[in-house]
Amino acid sequence: MAVYTKLSQAEMADLIADFFNGPLIHFDGAADGMENTTYFVTAEHAGKPQDYVLTVVETLSFEQLPFIVELTTQLNAKGLPIPCPLQDKSGQALKHIAGKPALLFPKVIGSHQLAVNQQQCFAIGELLGQMHLTTLNSSGPANPRDLNWCYAQLERFQNKLSTVDTQLLSRALEVCKQFEALPATLPKAAIHGDVFRDNVLFANNEVVAVIDFFMACEDHLLLDLATTVNDWCSTPGGDLDDVLYSALLKGYQKHRTLNASEKSHWPLFLQFSAFRFWVGRLAYEFDGLHNPEKAAAIYRDILSKRLEQGPTLCL
Repeated sequence: MAVYTKLSQAEMADLIADFFNGPLIHFDGAADGMENTTYFVTAEHAGKPQDYVLTVVETLSFEQLPFIVELTTQLNAKGLPIPCPLQDKSGQALKHIAGKPALLFPKVIGSHQLAVNQQQCFAIGELLGQMHLTTLNSSGPANPRDLNWCYAQLERFQNKLSTVDTQLLSRALEVCKQFEALPATLPKAAIHGDVFRDNVLFANNEVVAVIDFFMACEDHLLLDLATTVNDWCSTPGGDLDDVLYSALLKGYQKHRTLNASEKSHWPLFLQFSAFRFWVGRLAYEFDGLHNPEKAAAIYRDILSKRLEQGPTLCL
Protein backbone atom coordinates (compact mmCIF):
# COMPACT_ATOMS: atom_id res chain seq x y z
CA MET A 1 0.00 0.00 0.00
CA ALA A 2 2.92 2.35 -0.62
CA VAL A 3 3.30 4.42 -3.79
CA TYR A 4 5.69 2.51 -6.03
CA THR A 5 3.86 3.51 -9.23
CA LYS A 6 3.20 7.24 -9.55
CA LEU A 7 0.15 8.05 -11.67
CA SER A 8 -0.58 11.31 -13.42
CA GLN A 9 -3.90 13.15 -13.30
CA ALA A 10 -4.53 12.14 -16.91
CA GLU A 11 -3.83 8.44 -16.29
CA MET A 12 -6.17 8.35 -13.31
CA ALA A 13 -8.87 10.32 -15.13
CA ASP A 14 -8.75 7.92 -18.08
CA LEU A 15 -9.13 4.94 -15.78
CA ILE A 16 -12.05 6.48 -13.89
CA ALA A 17 -13.77 7.30 -17.19
CA ASP A 18 -13.87 3.56 -17.92
CA PHE A 19 -16.03 3.09 -14.82
CA PHE A 20 -18.17 6.21 -14.40
CA ASN A 21 -19.71 9.00 -16.42
CA GLY A 22 -18.80 11.56 -13.78
CA PRO A 23 -15.31 13.07 -13.55
CA LEU A 24 -12.36 12.31 -11.33
CA ILE A 25 -12.42 14.73 -8.39
CA HIS A 26 -9.31 13.91 -6.37
CA PHE A 27 -6.78 11.16 -5.65
CA ASP A 28 -3.98 10.63 -3.14
CA GLY A 29 -1.40 7.88 -2.73
CA ALA A 30 -1.29 5.91 0.52
CA ALA A 31 2.11 5.97 2.19
CA ASP A 32 1.90 2.76 4.23
CA GLY A 33 2.32 -0.85 3.15
CA MET A 34 5.14 -2.87 1.64
CA GLU A 35 4.09 -4.53 -1.61
CA ASN A 36 1.43 -2.85 -3.77
CA THR A 37 0.58 0.74 -4.65
CA THR A 38 -2.66 2.11 -3.21
CA TYR A 39 -4.53 5.29 -4.13
CA PHE A 40 -7.57 6.77 -2.43
CA VAL A 41 -9.79 8.12 -5.19
CA THR A 42 -12.85 10.38 -5.21
CA ALA A 43 -14.98 10.49 -8.36
CA GLU A 44 -18.46 11.62 -9.23
CA HIS A 45 -20.92 8.76 -9.63
CA ALA A 46 -24.71 8.86 -9.64
CA GLY A 47 -24.53 12.63 -9.30
CA LYS A 48 -22.44 12.81 -6.12
CA PRO A 49 -18.85 12.28 -4.96
CA GLN A 50 -18.00 8.67 -4.12
CA ASP A 51 -14.83 7.26 -2.56
CA TYR A 52 -12.84 4.34 -3.94
CA VAL A 53 -9.54 2.51 -3.44
CA LEU A 54 -7.34 1.77 -6.43
CA THR A 55 -4.71 -0.95 -6.06
CA VAL A 56 -1.93 -1.04 -8.61
CA VAL A 57 -0.61 -4.58 -8.26
CA GLU A 58 3.18 -4.69 -8.09
CA THR A 59 3.76 -8.30 -7.07
CA LEU A 60 1.40 -10.37 -9.25
CA SER A 61 0.88 -10.66 -12.99
CA PHE A 62 -2.36 -9.94 -14.80
CA GLU A 63 -2.81 -13.71 -15.28
CA GLN A 64 -2.68 -14.35 -11.53
CA LEU A 65 -5.45 -11.92 -10.63
CA PRO A 66 -8.66 -13.56 -11.94
CA PHE A 67 -8.48 -16.00 -9.01
CA ILE A 68 -8.51 -13.10 -6.54
CA VAL A 69 -11.35 -11.36 -8.36
CA GLU A 70 -13.40 -14.57 -8.38
CA LEU A 71 -12.65 -15.39 -4.73
CA THR A 72 -13.58 -11.97 -3.37
CA THR A 73 -16.68 -11.88 -5.56
CA GLN A 74 -17.71 -15.33 -4.28
CA LEU A 75 -17.31 -14.28 -0.64
CA ASN A 76 -19.05 -10.96 -1.21
CA ALA A 77 -21.98 -12.71 -2.87
CA LYS A 78 -22.45 -14.78 0.31
CA GLY A 79 -23.06 -11.56 2.23
CA LEU A 80 -19.64 -11.52 3.92
CA PRO A 81 -17.89 -8.16 4.44
CA ILE A 82 -15.38 -8.71 1.65
CA PRO A 83 -15.08 -5.83 -0.82
CA CYS A 84 -14.74 -7.16 -4.37
CA PRO A 85 -13.37 -5.25 -7.38
CA LEU A 86 -15.78 -3.07 -9.32
CA GLN A 87 -16.47 -3.82 -12.97
CA ASP A 88 -16.06 -1.10 -15.58
CA LYS A 89 -18.71 -0.16 -18.15
CA SER A 90 -17.79 -3.17 -20.28
CA GLY A 91 -17.99 -5.61 -17.35
CA GLN A 92 -14.24 -5.92 -16.78
CA ALA A 93 -12.71 -5.75 -13.31
CA LEU A 94 -9.06 -6.21 -14.25
CA LYS A 95 -7.50 -3.06 -15.66
CA HIS A 96 -4.10 -1.96 -16.95
CA ILE A 97 -2.52 1.30 -15.84
CA ALA A 98 1.08 2.42 -16.28
CA GLY A 99 1.80 -1.04 -17.67
CA LYS A 100 0.62 -2.81 -14.52
CA PRO A 101 -2.59 -4.58 -13.46
CA ALA A 102 -5.00 -2.61 -11.32
CA LEU A 103 -8.25 -3.15 -9.43
CA LEU A 104 -10.75 -0.54 -8.21
CA PHE A 105 -12.62 -1.24 -4.97
CA PRO A 106 -15.37 0.61 -3.10
CA LYS A 107 -13.95 2.37 -0.06
CA VAL A 108 -15.31 0.97 3.19
CA ILE A 109 -15.68 3.25 6.20
CA GLY A 110 -13.93 1.65 9.13
CA SER A 111 -10.67 1.61 11.07
CA HIS A 112 -7.82 -0.80 11.72
CA GLN A 113 -7.67 -1.94 15.33
CA LEU A 114 -4.13 -2.88 16.27
CA ALA A 115 -4.88 -3.17 20.00
CA VAL A 116 -7.71 -5.67 19.62
CA ASN A 117 -10.14 -6.77 22.31
CA GLN A 118 -11.95 -10.01 23.08
CA GLN A 119 -15.05 -9.11 21.06
CA GLN A 120 -12.99 -8.21 18.00
CA CYS A 121 -11.04 -11.47 18.17
CA PHE A 122 -14.29 -13.42 18.40
CA ALA A 123 -15.62 -11.46 15.42
CA ILE A 124 -12.61 -12.15 13.17
CA GLY A 125 -12.59 -15.80 14.20
CA GLU A 126 -16.27 -16.07 13.36
CA LEU A 127 -15.77 -14.42 9.97
CA LEU A 128 -12.77 -16.59 9.14
CA GLY A 129 -14.85 -19.68 9.92
CA GLN A 130 -17.58 -18.41 7.60
CA MET A 131 -15.03 -17.69 4.88
CA HIS A 132 -13.61 -21.20 5.14
CA LEU A 133 -17.06 -22.78 4.97
CA THR A 134 -17.73 -20.77 1.82
CA THR A 135 -14.46 -21.72 0.13
CA LEU A 136 -14.33 -25.33 1.35
CA ASN A 137 -14.89 -26.73 -2.14
CA SER A 138 -12.88 -24.03 -3.92
CA SER A 139 -9.45 -24.59 -5.39
CA GLY A 140 -6.80 -22.14 -6.50
CA PRO A 141 -3.11 -21.68 -7.20
CA ALA A 142 -0.66 -23.28 -4.80
CA ASN A 143 0.80 -21.11 -2.08
CA PRO A 144 3.87 -19.39 -3.60
CA ARG A 145 5.31 -18.83 -0.11
CA ASP A 146 5.51 -22.48 0.82
CA LEU A 147 8.26 -24.38 2.56
CA ASN A 148 10.45 -24.44 -0.57
CA TRP A 149 10.12 -20.64 -0.79
CA CYS A 150 11.30 -20.38 2.82
CA TYR A 151 14.33 -22.54 2.04
CA ALA A 152 15.15 -20.42 -1.02
CA GLN A 153 14.98 -17.21 1.02
CA LEU A 154 17.21 -18.64 3.72
CA GLU A 155 19.90 -19.47 1.18
CA ARG A 156 20.26 -15.73 0.51
CA PHE A 157 20.98 -14.61 4.07
CA GLN A 158 21.29 -17.58 6.41
CA ASN A 159 25.04 -17.07 6.86
CA LYS A 160 24.41 -13.47 7.96
CA LEU A 161 22.12 -14.35 10.88
CA SER A 162 23.16 -13.66 14.44
CA THR A 163 24.17 -16.54 16.70
CA VAL A 164 20.83 -16.35 18.52
CA ASP A 165 18.86 -16.37 15.26
CA THR A 166 20.95 -19.25 13.91
CA GLN A 167 20.11 -21.30 16.99
CA LEU A 168 16.41 -20.49 16.60
CA LEU A 169 16.58 -21.44 12.93
CA SER A 170 18.09 -24.80 13.78
CA ARG A 171 15.14 -25.56 16.07
CA ALA A 172 12.63 -24.32 13.51
CA LEU A 173 14.06 -26.51 10.75
CA GLU A 174 13.18 -29.55 12.86
CA VAL A 175 9.55 -28.39 12.68
CA CYS A 176 9.87 -28.03 8.93
CA LYS A 177 10.81 -31.69 8.62
CA GLN A 178 7.45 -32.58 10.20
CA PHE A 179 5.68 -30.15 7.90
CA GLU A 180 7.02 -31.99 4.87
CA ALA A 181 4.91 -35.05 5.72
CA LEU A 182 1.43 -33.75 6.50
CA PRO A 183 -1.49 -36.20 6.20
CA ALA A 184 -4.22 -35.87 3.58
CA THR A 185 -6.81 -35.60 6.36
CA LEU A 186 -5.97 -31.90 6.76
CA PRO A 187 -8.44 -29.88 4.65
CA LYS A 188 -7.20 -27.56 1.94
CA ALA A 189 -9.15 -24.86 0.11
CA ALA A 190 -8.86 -21.26 -1.06
CA ILE A 191 -7.57 -19.12 1.82
CA HIS A 192 -6.83 -15.42 2.39
CA GLY A 193 -3.34 -16.14 3.68
CA ASP A 194 -2.75 -12.78 5.35
CA VAL A 195 -5.58 -11.95 7.78
CA PHE A 196 -3.49 -9.56 9.82
CA ARG A 197 -5.04 -6.80 11.91
CA ASP A 198 -4.05 -4.17 9.35
CA ASN A 199 -6.04 -6.04 6.69
CA VAL A 200 -9.31 -5.81 8.64
CA LEU A 201 -11.57 -2.79 9.17
CA PHE A 202 -13.88 -2.42 12.15
CA ALA A 203 -16.80 -0.23 13.11
CA ASN A 204 -16.72 -0.55 16.90
CA ASN A 205 -16.47 -4.32 17.41
CA GLU A 206 -18.01 -5.31 14.07
CA VAL A 207 -15.88 -6.40 11.12
CA VAL A 208 -16.89 -4.25 8.15
CA ALA A 209 -14.19 -5.36 5.70
CA VAL A 210 -11.41 -7.87 5.17
CA ILE A 211 -9.11 -6.51 2.49
CA ASP A 212 -5.86 -7.31 0.65
CA PHE A 213 -6.39 -10.78 -0.81
CA PHE A 214 -3.15 -10.60 -2.78
CA MET A 215 -1.64 -13.54 -0.88
CA ALA A 216 -4.75 -15.68 -1.43
CA CYS A 217 -4.05 -19.21 -2.64
CA GLU A 218 -5.01 -22.82 -2.05
CA ASP A 219 -3.53 -24.19 1.16
CA HIS A 220 -4.46 -25.74 4.48
CA LEU A 221 -7.30 -23.98 6.27
CA LEU A 222 -5.32 -24.51 9.44
CA LEU A 223 -2.50 -22.32 8.08
CA ASP A 224 -4.94 -19.44 7.57
CA LEU A 225 -6.23 -19.84 11.13
CA ALA A 226 -2.74 -20.13 12.63
CA THR A 227 -1.56 -17.02 10.78
CA THR A 228 -4.52 -15.09 12.14
CA VAL A 229 -4.03 -16.32 15.70
CA ASN A 230 -0.31 -15.50 15.74
CA ASP A 231 -0.97 -11.91 14.70
CA TRP A 232 -4.16 -11.18 16.63
CA CYS A 233 -3.50 -13.03 19.88
CA SER A 234 0.21 -12.54 20.60
CA THR A 235 1.54 -10.33 23.37
CA PRO A 236 4.49 -7.97 22.65
CA GLY A 237 6.85 -10.70 23.86
CA GLY A 238 5.33 -13.38 21.64
CA ASP A 239 3.21 -15.27 24.18
CA LEU A 240 -0.42 -16.07 23.45
CA ASP A 241 -2.96 -13.91 25.26
CA ASP A 242 -5.29 -16.58 26.63
CA VAL A 243 -8.40 -14.39 26.54
CA LEU A 244 -7.91 -13.26 22.93
CA TYR A 245 -6.81 -16.73 21.82
CA SER A 246 -9.84 -18.43 23.36
CA ALA A 247 -12.21 -15.85 21.86
CA LEU A 248 -10.83 -16.20 18.33
CA LEU A 249 -10.96 -20.00 18.35
CA LYS A 250 -14.45 -19.94 19.84
CA GLY A 251 -15.62 -17.59 17.10
CA TYR A 252 -14.06 -19.76 14.39
CA GLN A 253 -15.50 -23.03 15.67
CA LYS A 254 -18.94 -21.49 15.96
CA HIS A 255 -19.10 -22.06 12.20
CA ARG A 256 -16.44 -24.66 11.43
CA THR A 257 -15.31 -27.29 13.93
CA LEU A 258 -11.76 -28.53 13.53
CA ASN A 259 -11.43 -32.26 12.88
CA ALA A 260 -9.28 -34.56 15.04
CA SER A 261 -6.32 -34.43 12.66
CA GLU A 262 -6.41 -30.62 12.59
CA LYS A 263 -6.47 -30.46 16.38
CA SER A 264 -3.45 -32.74 16.74
CA HIS A 265 -1.48 -30.80 14.13
CA TRP A 266 -2.44 -27.38 15.48
CA PRO A 267 0.85 -26.69 17.35
CA LEU A 268 2.82 -27.51 14.18
CA PHE A 269 0.85 -24.99 12.13
CA LEU A 270 1.28 -22.25 14.74
CA GLN A 271 5.01 -22.91 14.65
CA PHE A 272 5.31 -23.12 10.87
CA SER A 273 3.24 -19.99 10.27
CA ALA A 274 5.47 -18.06 12.69
CA PHE A 275 8.56 -19.46 10.96
CA ARG A 276 7.27 -18.49 7.50
CA PHE A 277 6.58 -14.88 8.48
CA TRP A 278 9.87 -14.61 10.34
CA VAL A 279 11.73 -15.73 7.20
CA GLY A 280 9.64 -13.42 5.01
CA ARG A 281 10.40 -10.39 7.17
CA LEU A 282 14.08 -11.28 7.38
CA ALA A 283 14.05 -11.35 3.57
CA TYR A 284 12.50 -7.87 3.44
CA GLU A 285 15.13 -6.53 5.82
CA PHE A 286 17.93 -8.23 3.91
CA ASP A 287 16.65 -6.39 0.82
CA GLY A 288 16.71 -3.07 2.66
CA LEU A 289 12.95 -2.78 3.32
CA HIS A 290 12.57 -1.82 6.97
CA ASN A 291 9.20 -1.25 8.62
CA PRO A 292 9.17 -1.17 12.44
CA GLU A 293 5.57 -2.40 12.51
CA LYS A 294 6.59 -5.41 10.37
CA ALA A 295 9.95 -6.11 11.99
CA ALA A 296 11.38 -9.61 11.77
CA ALA A 297 12.06 -9.46 15.52
CA ILE A 298 8.32 -9.60 16.21
CA TYR A 299 8.04 -13.00 14.54
CA ARG A 300 11.35 -14.18 15.97
CA ASP A 301 9.77 -13.78 19.41
CA ILE A 302 6.51 -15.43 18.35
CA LEU A 303 8.35 -18.37 16.78
CA SER A 304 10.53 -18.79 19.86
CA LYS A 305 7.48 -18.91 22.13
CA ARG A 306 5.57 -21.35 19.89
CA LEU A 307 8.55 -23.70 19.83
CA GLU A 308 8.78 -23.52 23.62
CA GLN A 309 5.04 -24.15 24.05
CA GLY A 310 4.99 -27.10 21.65
CA PRO A 311 2.50 -29.84 22.62
CA THR A 312 0.87 -27.63 25.26
CA LEU A 313 -0.82 -25.86 22.32
CA CYS A 314 -2.80 -28.97 21.35
CA LEU A 315 -6.57 -28.40 21.26
